[in-house]
Amino acid sequence: MITTGTNDDSVKLVPHFPIAALRAIFEQQKHTSNQDIALFDELVSRGVPPLVNPKFFAYILGVSPKLIYAMAHVPPRYYRTFAIPKRTGGTRTIAAPRVFLKTVQKWLLINVLYKRSLPDYVTGFTPRKSILENAAFHVGKQHLVRIDIEDFFPSIGQGEVEPVFQSFGYKPNVVNLLSRLALLDGELPQGAPTSPYLANLVFLPSDEAIQILATERNITYSRYADDLTFSSEAPFDSDFLLRIEKVIEGAGFSINRAKFLKVGKGQRHITTGFVVNEKVHPSRTFRRRLRAKFHQAADDPQAFRRDYHRMQGWAAYVNMYDKELGQRYLAIAKKIPRPSSRKN
Repeated sequence: MITTGTNDDSVKLVPHFPIAALRAIFEQQKHTSNQDIALFDELVSRGVPPLVNPKFFAYILGVSPKLIYAMAHVPPRYYRTFAIPKRTGGTRTIAAPRVFLKTVQKWLLINVLYKRSLPDYVTGFTPRKSILENAAFHVGKQHLVRIDIEDFFPSIGQGEVEPVFQSFGYKPNVVNLLSRLALLDGELPQGAPTSPYLANLVFLPSDEAIQILATERNITYSRYADDLTFSSEAPFDSDFLLRIEKVIEGAGFSINRAKFLKVGKGQRHITTGFVVNEKVHPSRTFRRRLRAKFHQAADDPQAFRRDYHRMQGWAAYVNMYDKELGQRYLAIAKKIPRPSSRKN
């Protein structure tokens, strides 16, 4: 059964059933055919949960089929929407699933979507990878190009998501249900646990086509979510960039022309927030700003109580690329008093 605490952070994922016991239960259900049992076994052999039909999916989760149906067919009820500021100005709308839908989505992410691995050069929102790994691909190269996909998540709808779930071997009625559980207003919502990895799987055929084009020209390619980076010892020719554009647009995506970056020898190379000319590190301005913040926090930890979570995050960020400095910042951040919890 799904269990939850008092907030989203305390969600406990559904434990695994022993497959033999689960199969015996499935066999005893009404209207289970030999064909259903064969599908059960096939899904297990593929290494994915045996979601043979929507009702049995609800049974595995330990929730009412009516609740699963409602979350899939009236999703706005199960989201809260808010805006956050963009670094470049304006705001970004985040649709965060409420606790029960978030739990189901996490279950799908861990037990289904993560069963499909991704190439090393796909670094965004994948286990044990980060913006640091993405930037490391391009250290020391003479030329760099960065391409941003516009409205990456909103560009992905049911027509793109259903083939992903279908590829795991699920029947159309289950595919439709799982797709609806991952979508809001026909799009991947920014804020759902399933959205980033689903977007990766949707874009995977394009990744593979781009990687072939890059390898043919001794160009290094990596992608972090909607940010595609290419680096090379030789200048980029217009034919290569045109081919990349055709792959992206042929898959139904658009390039954000305002964020296109092309730099050469002697210029500063930046990707996913890191300078990569000689080694991976943030810009000098950013490092100075952080140094000042942590110096102030070391002198007066109480003054940074409201920035507790942000300072923890910055310290962990620095620790990714500079262990010695990161440990010093983590020690300072640890002394900042944690803000009191909000009352319900």
